[in-house]
Amino acid sequence: IAGPVVGSRCLTCHFDGGIADLNNAALLFVPPGTPDQDAVNLQVFRDYVDGSEANKNFILMKVRGLAGHGGGVIFNQSSQQYQDLEEFLDLL
Repeated sequence: IAGPVVGSRCLTCHFDGGIADLNNAALLFVPPGTPDQDAVNLQVFRDYVDGSEANKNFILMKVRGLAGHGGGVIFNQSSQQYQDLEEFLDLL
């Protein structure tokens, strides 16, 4: 999910100094070019989800544009990207 989810969607706002950071978002990722970018961003997800079904569901709500997501709908629930994200979060 690094490229199709985080890289193409989340990093638009969810980075240090980005609009999500200014709004105190819980998830902030490192941009391309950062050493070990994928590993660092994976750890961001791990730290946030940390086995919590509630946190996993909160992320899935946000990408559907729910729970006050300032970025609106990122993925439709029937999209492949959403399904990939859901599976990824289940694995955490």
